Amino acid sequence: MKNYLITILSLLLIFNVVTGQITKEEATNKAFEYVKKLDLKECLIYFKKEVVDKNFEMQTLDKSFNSMTDQSYVFFIDRFPLQNWAHPCSYLFVNLKNGTIHVIEWKLPPSKLADWNLLTEIKESAPRGLLNFKNKGLGQSKTLLSSDHCYAIIVIYHKFVYTF
Repeated sequence: MKNYLITILSLLLIFNVVTGQITKEEATNKAFEYVKKLDLKECLIYFKKEVVDKNFEMQTLDKSFNSMTDQSYVFFIDRFPLQNWAHPCSYLFVNLKNGTIHVIEWKLPPSKLADWNLLTEIKESAPRGLLNFKNKGLGQSKTLLSSDHCYAIIVIYHKFVYTF
């Protein structure tokens, strides 16, 4: 009877080790491997501080969506961090039990991005200094941004003062 009990406890211990949860570090490594395959020049990777449950409702700046996965670690990938507002980004849900990755493509960041941990940084490689307006032509100023989703808004306010 004693040997039988020891055998059952040993099997339970082995089963627990085999089916154990992945660690935060393992999930982070999986997220970095996924991003490396995307072959992006630069991106920002954020990590949600707490594990989310199945069907967690992710709040973004415009809408929300459900994760539809089991308990997961969540990563937000900003694919084009130098662009403003809506642009392609990804939400990675790394399953806590088996490490599988579920990806949801989106266009806006989470509504409370300040509550997430930033795991990467981008190099500020834009040239500093004033623009040279003496050179005429469109090709004089340099930018790191693609022309997609880059807009300029120019507001001119002129107050007319009439004196009589």
